[in-house]
Amino acid sequence: MNLQSFEPGQVVYEEQSCNLTSVSFHLVVRTSAHSVWLRPIGKTETELSNGQGSVLPDMQRQAPDRSIFRMKIQKDSDGSQCAFDRFRVYRIFDGVAKYVNHWD
Repeated sequence: MNLQSFEPGQVVYEEQSCNLTSVSFHLVVRTSAHSVWLRPIGKTETELSNGQGSVLPDMQRQAPDRSIFRMKIQKDSDGSQCAFDRFRVYRIFDGVAKYVNHWD
């Protein structure tokens, strides 16, 4: 699997950060030349201390078909594919647990 381009079956993560850091995971269900369709999936979270921890995707918990949404494919700063809107950036998951912070 090419980690530079979206492909069906890949896991994608979305990170929101300001004072808090939140991470969500999605499964690529379809792609076209210009779009990627994503299905939200669950996550397993480990709290380390003081509201900080890490998360990994949980493929056993997948949202229903009505939750699938489409995003325009764009390029990240390293040339790999990503998708983003005003608040969120969706990137291909590299298999490494992602940092979260629930405390301000």
